[in-house]
Amino acid sequence: MFMSLNAVCGDCGRSFTSLRARQQHMNALGHQSPEYECDTCDRYFDSSEDAAQHMDMQGHWGDEFVRSTEMSCEFCFDFFDDIEQHEVDCHCYCRPCDRHFLNSNNISQAYTVATGIAHHLESGACPNAPVDRQLVYRAIARYDERGQFTNKHVHQVTYAVTDQAYNNLINAWECYLCHRVFNLRSSLNQHLDSPVHQQALYHCPSTRCRREFSTAGALFNHLESETCGAMRFDDVQRHAQAMMNPDRLLNYY
Repeated sequence: MFMSLNAVCGDCGRSFTSLRARQQHMNALGHQSPEYECDTCDRYFDSSEDAAQHMDMQGHWGDEFVRSTEMSCEFCFDFFDDIEQHEVDCHCYCRPCDRHFLNSNNISQAYTVATGIAHHLESGACPNAPVDRQLVYRAIARYDERGQFTNKHVHQVTYAVTDQAYNNLINAWECYLCHRVFNLRSSLNQHLDSPVHQQALYHCPSTRCRREFSTAGALFNHLESETCGAMRFDDVQRHAQAMMNPDRLLNYY
């Protein structure tokens, strides 16, 4: 089954006018895109099989399929074998996240700074590190013995979708916590598994701010912005490197 979207967040169901706006939203809140989304266009599906069938028919496969095919650049309209590298080098554009950067170096930094690494690990997207949001929290909490960044004595809360969550009046699955509605039971499950309704695990170390966050990625994003002056960007990277040290993380696996 196909569902059209105008850049929809897979966790909270909010729609955006562009993929770039959705990416900024997901980066800020630690949300993720729909699970079975087309590599190229703004469509998503009920299953990986449906998504694969669509991408086969439309030639919408990304990654190695895109790189091996000569494509036209939408910015300069020339043809290139490696369209992604051309867009990075010449237009400071990152195709996977649909974002423009000030320079190509900023693109690589987006995947090496604390926020990007934390989102990558917390979402379970790293094939070389079998970790998730809770494991990252336990590792950071152990490092942060004085509670400078982490809230102590929190417990993991899990939710399960039952048949009672289906609202017959509107023919949709309804979240009983925020009353957002979803067409699919699996979409509601994905929403409940996201950080949206989880306890705040982290807080800003500034006593003048003390803003709380449910993910490490959201905390680091706040600190890297230096909006409240709690910490300089370089200090955030130093703390994050120690907190998310691979040996420390895998000790909790």
